[in-house]
Amino acid sequence: MGISSNIMRVQYLALTIFSARGGIEQVSKNWIFTLKEYSEKLSYRVSVLYDKSSEEKYVKSNFFDAYSGNKIWFILKSVFIGINA
Repeated sequence: MGISSNIMRVQYLALTIFSARGGIEQVSKNWIFTLKEYSEKLSYRVSVLYDKSSEEKYVKSNFFDAYSGNKIWFILKSVFIGINA
């Protein structure tokens, strides 16, 4: 089943979310938790440059990409996702 054109698509890009503890990271966790709660009404993808893994409490692993600092793959895949959204 394909994604309907009426469904909003969100691509969330971040430097760190789970590997650091700070205000921006907490806001990011809250934001992606909200995306997860509305996942039946929208399509989303979370891409994080410096993290190595996610926490299932906030985002399901099939909606999360961790790049462990690999800037080239982060940029290329983010652009590809954005073009195909």
